[in-house]
Amino acid sequence: MTGFVFDILFIVSMALIGYFGWKAGLTRSIFAAGAGFAAVLVAHLYPNQDGINFYLIFAITAAIIFLIGAFVFRAVHFFYMTIIDKIGGAVLGMAIWVTVAVNIIMPSIDFSMDKGKSSNYGGRLYTTIDENIEKHFPVFRQKEPINLEQSISRKIDEAAAKTKELKNFIEEKK
Repeated sequence: MTGFVFDILFIVSMALIGYFGWKAGLTRSIFAAGAGFAAVLVAHLYPNQDGINFYLIFAITAAIIFLIGAFVFRAVHFFYMTIIDKIGGAVLGMAIWVTVAVNIIMPSIDFSMDKGKSSNYGGRLYTTIDENIEKHFPVFRQKEPINLEQSISRKIDEAAAKTKELKNFIEEKK
């Protein structure tokens, strides 16, 4: 029964994500995802992350990429590529959602409910998608159920340790 509920939730969420992707279009979707990734990367690489600097670098980077995206969006609509843009946005949104749902959300939900049991995460739809993704994209084969809270906590601890090492290195060079 639980698998059926997960399948229904997955289908409904796919329809919503597809609708939002259709409304946004491919151009906006690419630049929105790119702005997020680039902003995190640039803010993480910024050497002086104390205080509000990290958030300012993040916001400035994202804003610059959004502005570039706005110019490209106008060019796409100038050349009457609206329908291609909308279909591409829906497809990209659903592809990102499938990747996130199958590789992060569903395994973490299963782990939090079954506490260590190795059972099927969702229903038939989820299992079919998961098997096909693992078959065609080998990078996703070596996943195991994780507790998201523990994973995030571990990543924060690792980042704090690296930041401390970097600060010590900078102080030694002074």
